[in-house]
Amino acid sequence: LPAIEQFLTPLGFRCVYVQAGNHPAIGQALFVKDWQTALQTQLDTIGHVVASSRYGDERWHEARLVRGWLQRLREQRPAIETSRQALVGAVG
Repeated sequence: LPAIEQFLTPLGFRCVYVQAGNHPAIGQALFVKDWQTALQTQLDTIGHVVASSRYGDERWHEARLVRGWLQRLREQRPAIETSRQALVGAVG
C-alpha cells in the first residue's frame, strides 16, 4: 500500500478506504482524486493569469479564455461535490 500511495499521491489521488483481506498480502484500497486541492490549484493558476493579463492589451484574448475556464469550473463544482458525497456515503 505505501508504494501505491507514493505513486498516486503526486498524481492528485488520496486513499479514502482500506479493507484487509483474509490473506495478509491481499486487501482492497479505494483512491479518489483529491478534487478540492486540484481545483484550488487550478483556480490559483487561472487567477494569476487573469491578474497578470490586466496589464496588457495583447493578453486580452488569453484573459477571455481564462474567464471561460473559471466559469466552467464554477459550474462543475456542485456536480463534483455531489459525486464526492455519494462516494463517501457508499464507502462510509
